[in-house]
Amino acid sequence: MAIIFPGNYVERLNAYSSAKTDEDGNVTSAAANRQGVEALPGLTFFSAVGVLEVPPAGIAQAVSKMKVLSPDMRSDDKPRLDTDMVIPNTAEVYSVAIRAINLKDAAASKTIAAAVASDGSAFQTNLASATLSSVATTFEYAGSARTVFTGFKDTETQTMGADTIIYCKHDVSSSNLLPINTDDVAAVIIEICYFMYAEPADEDDVNLPYKTEAGSS
Repeated sequence: MAIIFPGNYVERLNAYSSAKTDEDGNVTSAAANRQGVEALPGLTFFSAVGVLEVPPAGIAQAVSKMKVLSPDMRSDDKPRLDTDMVIPNTAEVYSVAIRAINLKDAAASKTIAAAVASDGSAFQTNLASATLSSVATTFEYAGSARTVFTGFKDTETQTMGADTIIYCKHDVSSSNLLPINTDDVAAVIIEICYFMYAEPADEDDVNLPYKTEAGSS
């Protein structure tokens, strides 16, 4: 399946290059300077992907901040550091997805899901169904999950009231996120799909006549 993005491969760095500044260089939004797709006239669509890397010792806390990883792959020299996964103010979230890579828990029937606050607050009901549960015996988090798309009505999307950091929440009782194979990378990947209202048409979108002086030909 082809995914149409402006520049295509550039989209993968979209959520990393996010700070919007005014003419004086002051940051006006931590997450608004992204390239999206105006797939429907008047609406610009975005996909932000964040990662929670799980170290060999595991993660015990109940809520962990998601990160947009730096495009610099070297671990010993990163001119650009990883950034927080932030969804911008006024964004309308319409889809949430989660995937586990090489990941298990310390017990069965534990869950991981996306959260919109450091206290573990979930997305609204129709966007909170993207969860993974650790299976019996092996305690593995297998596969992936995505919310069911139910439309763009205001009751089906969740409006971000401010620039919002995304977190991964998992059960804290008898729970510990652990790599299955400690010699390989373990991670949680969360994708947030949202749209924002596009900028209205401007003078570049119309053929405005040149101003002429009276009597000129």
